[in-house]
Amino acid sequence: MHSLLIISALMVLIHAAPHPQPIDIADAKVDSALAPRLSTLEERDGDCSAQPVGPGPVASPDTVNGFYSLPALQATANGASTPSGYSQVFTNLQASVSASAYMGVYSLTSYDTFGCAARCNKATGCVSFNVYAERDPTEKPNLSTCPNPPSTTNYFCTIWGSVLSASQATNKGRRQDSFQIAITASNAYNILAPTCTPVSAVTNGGFETDALSPWTLVTDPSWGWTSGSLTSPGHSSSYAFVASLNPNPNHSNGFSSLILQQNLKTCQGRNYSIAADVFFDYATPGLCSLDIQIPYGGVNNPSGVLFQPPNGGWVSSGTTFTAQSSSDLLQVTFSCNGGAYNTISVDNFVVLPYSGNA
Repeated sequence: MHSLLIISALMVLIHAAPHPQPIDIADAKVDSALAPRLSTLEERDGDCSAQPVGPGPVASPDTVNGFYSLPALQATANGASTPSGYSQVFTNLQASVSASAYMGVYSLTSYDTFGCAARCNKATGCVSFNVYAERDPTEKPNLSTCPNPPSTTNYFCTIWGSVLSASQATNKGRRQDSFQIAITASNAYNILAPTCTPVSAVTNGGFETDALSPWTLVTDPSWGWTSGSLTSPGHSSSYAFVASLNPNPNHSNGFSSLILQQNLKTCQGRNYSIAADVFFDYATPGLCSLDIQIPYGGVNNPSGVLFQPPNGGWVSSGTTFTAQSSSDLLQVTFSCNGGAYNTISVDNFVVLPYSGNA
């Protein structure tokens, strides 16, 4: 009697439990944290059932490398128009965006940047989107009966609530049995602040005012015996900033450092290039360096450039970045370790709008 009661109770619970529901990717938003897990479960249960045929071209021969080199997809991505009110972040990468603030994914009937922008414009809080082509199977792969079915090409649009950068294009696809899902023709766009006009973002980049402002010098007694000041002449001008680094003998690590900072005048979502000239008084390979990070703080992968002591003379270098706000923080860190000391000069910071991939 007790057994019958237990069995009856279990049957009630089974019938009351929620059943998985099919998702229409064209209309539904999918939790990005759950999507990979759902995909993995689906891959295990592949039954060779037919999948919808996508609108994009298919390579011949039907291989991943053929998909990557499809002229039609490359031309479409490279020639795609930037919708009004947006700036292009990157073009024609072989990976889609994986980032925080995910807001949804939509299937497209064509490679349509304007259609994806319209989706973003309708979504409260959306500030960016990613359009790409994806190589998908025409059948659900099954290890024994259809491990590597023919492919089809789909177009997708993902929308985001945060500014995107090229460093976030990390999703290169996955395997389903012997079939390789792949991505190409990936373009991303950030919304522009309506009143922001991109100009030179740094102020007093060559220190020609004979004053440090609006730069800020950050020091700490625990960082060694350090000082920072303007020196004359500079690299190709009247002044430069010079940092003197000496280890504090009361600290066993022999470390010394100071920091120079400035909040730039940036347009959120725009790509910028940054360059500077650096001079080391002493050759201390592996012990002293100058590290430029932008935007510093509040971003997972800030762009940066690391200067090491050269054989002699001034060296110039730079990098690119995507502005995360209207006042991205530029941080320049001068440091030595292992008991080394040095005098490091920096001059001619230039931060300008950049039209390539950041």
